[in-house]
Amino acid sequence: MEKQKESRCKGNAKGVVQGVKPGSTTVTATAPNGKKATLKVVVLKKAKKVKKIVISKKTKKAMKAGKSKFLTAAVKPKNATGKTGAVYKWKSGKKKVAKIDAAGKITALKKGKCKITVTVGGKKKSFNITIKK
Repeated sequence: MEKQKESRCKGNAKGVVQGVKPGSTTVTATAPNGKKATLKVVVLKKAKKVKKIVISKKTKKAMKAGKSKFLTAAVKPKNATGKTGAVYKWKSGKKKVAKIDAAGKITALKKGKCKITVTVGGKKKSFNITIKK
């Protein structure tokens, strides 16, 4: 396997390519019959793991039945996996009291308390929200 920028990635005879240093390079593989194939490889910086999820105070405030709002959460450290392009998974513990969609929009359905859980980067954070009449 030939590489134009050796330090960006490394490969083996089986065609397995592993990133070594962030950046891009072109990898060329040559088959026993002489045919060549070229592939551009982009090596990304290793993402930092999510250590903490922070729920905004505004998100935790009580709601009136029939109202909706978007919940917000942030990850720490700021440059952790999931900060950009993250998949935040929201879940309502009592779907008859409050429902929540994939975008974090919560709709208060009836009076009661509901546990809301958000998951991102392998971490979970839960909080209770009160729904008033």
